[in-house]
Amino acid sequence: GGIKDPNKHDASTLQSFMQMYRSGAASWMFGGMGMGGMGGQASIADFVKTGQRKSEDFKTAWQSYCTIYGNGRYDPSKHDENFTLGFLDYIGELAADGLAAVAQEQGVDLASSVGAVGSKRARGIDDGPAAKRRMVGGDMDAGKRALCDKLKALQRSNPTAKDAWQKFCEDSAGGVKDPSRHDTSSLQTFLATWA
Repeated sequence: GGIKDPNKHDASTLQSFMQMYRSGAASWMFGGMGMGGMGGQASIADFVKTGQRKSEDFKTAWQSYCTIYGNGRYDPSKHDENFTLGFLDYIGELAADGLAAVAQEQGVDLASSVGAVGSKRARGIDDGPAAKRRMVGGDMDAGKRALCDKLKALQRSNPTAKDAWQKFCEDSAGGVKDPSRHDTSSLQTFLATWA
C-alpha cells in the first residue's frame, strides 16, 4: 500500500525520496540491486522492467516510445544505454512539466523547494539568463512545438544528431541549445539536414 501519487506528498517527503534514490538507498526500485548492483545498463534495464510490471501507464509509455523510436523492440535489455536514458529523460521532462503546471495551478512555489534537491532545473522557469530559461509550452505555437519535439526525439535516438545540434547551436545560435529558444526557421534548417 501507501500513497503512490507524488502530488499527495509534501516537498520534504519527495526530497527525501530523491536523496535516497540518488544514493542508491532506494534499491527496491531496481529489484534489490541498487544503482550499481549489476552495472549501468543492467540496472537501467531492470528499472524499466520493474516500471512496466508496476505501472500500466509506464508500460504504455515505454511501448509507445519503443514503437516510435526503437523499431518496436520492447525489451529494455535489447536497447543501448543511451536509448533507455533518452526514454527516462523524456518521461522525466514530461513529469517535470506536468508537475510544474499542477504546482502553478495550486499556487505551490517549486523554485524554492525543488532547488534544495539540486535539480538541473532548480531555478524557476523565469529565473536565470534568457539563454537558459525554458519556454512554457503554452507560449509556443503548435508548429514550433512539433519541431521542438521532433528535434528532441532525434537527439534522444541519434547521438550523432545530438552532437550536430550542439555544434549547430555553438556556431549559429550563441550556444543556446534549448530548441524552444530558437526560431522556427532555425529549427527547420537544422532538421532539413536530418530528414
